[in-house]
Amino acid sequence: KASSSELFHHPLVYLTGTNAFKLHAAERENLRVYLRRGGLLLAEAACGRHSFDEAFRREMAQVLPGAKLSRLPQEHVVFRFPHQVGRVMPTPALARRLGSRGRIKPVLYGATIESRLCVIYSPFDLSGGWALSHGPYDEGLASEDALALGVNILALALME
Repeated sequence: KASSSELFHHPLVYLTGTNAFKLHAAERENLRVYLRRGGLLLAEAACGRHSFDEAFRREMAQVLPGAKLSRLPQEHVVFRFPHQVGRVMPTPALARRLGSRGRIKPVLYGATIESRLCVIYSPFDLSGGWALSHGPYDEGLASEDALALGVNILALALME
């Protein structure tokens, strides 16, 4: 739970969902303190759901006022180590949404506190790829690319 003191025992916490949500004031404050003390939040919109995306962006604006959730540049270490992730294969549903017929540049957003990345967010599904299981409407990344990006995110969390 975002309000739990257990949060502080982990260098990385993971948030995912398909629906809109709203954090309580105590959850926002605890998450803010966690991030300011060096924690990293990894979040993704499961299945690429817009309702979760909108809610996550709204909540992050309240958790970290003044910290902007910005698209990470392709030169960012999260795309380069330990795997080079320059282009990724979207699932068929995401390819239809984007009008893509092949590999695309990976999309991750981040927020920083004092130049330290404290939030990594994917508006597209990663966990379906991690589970090697995609539904026909999952807007995400193919398994191989989702796994490579996930390993890079974990490596970054351990190096910070």
